[in-house]
Amino acid sequence: MSVTRRRTLLSAAMLLGAVVASGGSAAIPPLIPEGSEPAVIASGFKWSEGPVWIADGGYLLFSDVPNNRIHRWSGGTEAKIFLEPSGGTATTGFREPGSNGLKPGPAGSIIIADQGNRGVALLDLKTHAKRALAQQYGGKKLNSPNDVAVGPDGAIWFTDPPMASKASTIPR
Repeated sequence: MSVTRRRTLLSAAMLLGAVVASGGSAAIPPLIPEGSEPAVIASGFKWSEGPVWIADGGYLLFSDVPNNRIHRWSGGTEAKIFLEPSGGTATTGFREPGSNGLKPGPAGSIIIADQGNRGVALLDLKTHAKRALAQQYGGKKLNSPNDVAVGPDGAIWFTDPPMASKASTIPR
């Protein structure tokens, strides 16, 4: 990682820390309610990413990217595997084949940054059926979609770094 990138990330972390520590501002409300205590709700994952709360079901979904799983957790229970594989089934060329970022989608679905399939998909929460939303841009395959955001107009935005591949570049 370049020095400039490290400084940028450090500056962003310090700014976020200052906002949280100050209790927020009129423009940025506090992220953590006063008196909240952190708690470990699940463990045993290589690393997790993309938590999304499913309000109408009362549960949390999150990706265990290297293990290619989405887990489901609801208060007072152990996290259980919700979807496996959560991303691609071919692991050749990938060190992180699973899903990554998750976002609420239309009713009964979530939007997945599907690194292993090199795309962004819509996942039906009941049937677990996936529908590809994007797999290429400008005639080239996507790299490894990572984070997902949905704008107020419903537009889907995502990052597409080459980080899930074992090599610095992924075959296109």
